[in-house]
Amino acid sequence: MRKFTKGLLLTFVASAMSVSVSAQDAIQGYFRIINAGYLEKRGTGVMNVTSPTTAQPRITQRNAITMPGTVMYLNAEKLGEEDPQRDYVDVTENDLNVINLRSQAVDAQAFVYGNMVNVLKKGFAGGLTYANSHENWGLTKDEMDQVIADMFQFMKMYLEPTTDSKQQPAYYLKSTTPDPRPLASLLIKKGKVVDSESLTQDLWNMLYDGVEGYCLENEDEQLWTEWDFFFNYEVGDNRNRIHMGHTYYLIGGIVKTNFVAHTQTHDMGRVENEFISFANKNTVDYPITGYTPEIEIAGDFAKWYLEPIVPGTETNSTNYFAVNGFVKGLDGHYYSTIYTDFPMQIVQNGASVANGGNTVRVWGIPEGPKLGAFGSTEPNPWETVGYVTTIEYTDIVPARTPVVVECKTTAYVNNLLQPVGDPVEADRNKAIQEETDRSFLRGIFFEEDFEMGRVAGDGDIFEYHIRPINEDGSLDEGTMVNRKVVRVFNAGKNTLNPLGFFKYNGAAMVPNRAFMILDENMATANIAIVDRETYEAMTDGITEVTVNTENTGVYDIQGRQVSNPTKGLYIVNGKKVVIK
Repeated sequence: MRKFTKGLLLTFVASAMSVSVSAQDAIQGYFRIINAGYLEKRGTGVMNVTSPTTAQPRITQRNAITMPGTVMYLNAEKLGEEDPQRDYVDVTENDLNVINLRSQAVDAQAFVYGNMVNVLKKGFAGGLTYANSHENWGLTKDEMDQVIADMFQFMKMYLEPTTDSKQQPAYYLKSTTPDPRPLASLLIKKGKVVDSESLTQDLWNMLYDGVEGYCLENEDEQLWTEWDFFFNYEVGDNRNRIHMGHTYYLIGGIVKTNFVAHTQTHDMGRVENEFISFANKNTVDYPITGYTPEIEIAGDFAKWYLEPIVPGTETNSTNYFAVNGFVKGLDGHYYSTIYTDFPMQIVQNGASVANGGNTVRVWGIPEGPKLGAFGSTEPNPWETVGYVTTIEYTDIVPARTPVVVECKTTAYVNNLLQPVGDPVEADRNKAIQEETDRSFLRGIFFEEDFEMGRVAGDGDIFEYHIRPINEDGSLDEGTMVNRKVVRVFNAGKNTLNPLGFFKYNGAAMVPNRAFMILDENMATANIAIVDRETYEAMTDGITEVTVNTENTGVYDIQGRQVSNPTKGLYIVNGKKVVIK
């Protein structure tokens, strides 16, 4: 199940917390997930979501600190005493029902159980109608509707507490498939003979094959297109791996099968394609499929540590989220842009900084750029210069808000941004509006959200998508963007524009960073970042002077004293002036 299981991987990636295996009523918050097997064998194992259907379990804890894709939001709660799921054969007393499992704006529950369930329900309903007619089952429409509803009642994801090989707390993540038992029970009531030994395989094949017959009889091309796509593209050659009514366990790596010898071995393998599969804990299908109990073969590779993300100032843990400044400004500070799907609180951590105060400043850019000759009265004639003004966030940075971050040091423990709040409630179905209203900047979560050369192979044309527009994290229809209007963050090469957004010449946009899409009229401009005070001084008029700077304190707009100023904008005796 390559595509199918990879999608479910993302689903679990959001759940991570190192907690007691004893019974819990709920788990909610931001976590990282670490695969116990990878950690033991390779010393790494943090999950990093790299696409809506893939993740990488070999990230080191150190590298994970600055990767937004390793930050997962989990909301799971124990089933109520009267919940009918408690009677389901594969749900244990301490299981937690996963409500949200989210990373990079994709909620895995919706991703897996949204489109998939709709396709399966429609297909199996048609297949049941076809089988009922051709097998003379004698079911009424109401009975068939109820059977389909019952078959899908327990398609859920659960966290099951367990321990690793060293008796450390860990979790299984398990997921269920449509359950054929309601259909079998109804057929038995109707006096039909149902072979319990081959129940799963026979009913699965009968319903599966019945879909095609139903679609042909009713000329339902749309249903067949969806069904055929799902099973050929999403499931591939692994149809027999999806055993209806069984529970599957998410594992890291792959279980290799020797069908001749009926043996299996676990392989960490390369982390792509089949890197996640489900491990069948049941035994009824061994004679049919040749699969032995994969969960036993996988061992610790089927177990996950769940670690809460906490501020580095409150614990000795390294499991916090920090900013990695990749551009060094002329003021000696480090700058970066960042784009996440969760709200962030700026962590006050001034105690470790010599000059006191918080080491992180975060800016949004609420307005588009203006053309101007910022920083000099004589801009380069071959280059148009624009500028944007900023607003500073001092408390909470809203979810899905692309921002510029300034750090006074490269020490991660001083550059903390703490995930806060419930991103599901804040973000659901609001992406397009918030992308437009919150900031002039744009951002993507995955490389495929910004694809190059989508128009007749034109390498200068990109298709930019916003994610999510639906609960499953799907994209909008896309907007075509020419390379000449795209600007990415970096340091400039001249004094006119020392820090800002520059012309983009790359082939793939870096995920989780901010960029600009300019108006066609500004296609030749590079964009400087200007603070509000400087902007007001520029719009209010700046004194143009010629001064003797030998005995006068002259500072640039970053507040650094300048010994030999050239032409440009400076602060002299507390006033902003242009030195000519």
